[in-house]
Amino acid sequence: MPIEIPNFTKEIVDVIVNHCAPFDWSEISPTIFGAVFESTLNPETRRKGGMHYTSIENIHKVIDPLFLDDLKAEFASIVGTRHSERSEESQKDVSHSFNMTAKTKNRLEQFRNKLASLTFLDPACGSGNFLTEIYFTETLGKRVSESDPRLADAFV
Repeated sequence: MPIEIPNFTKEIVDVIVNHCAPFDWSEISPTIFGAVFESTLNPETRRKGGMHYTSIENIHKVIDPLFLDDLKAEFASIVGTRHSERSEESQKDVSHSFNMTAKTKNRLEQFRNKLASLTFLDPACGSGNFLTEIYFTETLGKRVSESDPRLADAFV
């Protein structure tokens, strides 16, 4: 059964170009598009095509034990804390937990390079939720450097 592709009318182009494009999308999680995509399909088409949105919670049930837990533990060992033992509040601000020595900076730079070299494949890649969640999770270094200016050089 072929998928019908809608025609772009002048009105649709106007909405996209003049109303959607200038919008600040930075506060919108890209994973929302998976749910939107799934909602546009009728249930039979979704079932036949195996097109089902995977929640962030379920994505983490897969990616955490595969690689993310190890990366978090490695990062925590670099900054001198144990990730699992830190409170949620202290995980947001690591500035109290270590001194930025040359050795620490070097280890952080190596970790950043490791993150940058990782490659991921999502063979199903329906709406891309696995890949976008991995991407946002892997921006850990950027988020950490924003929370502690002493780390900024290591994650630039």
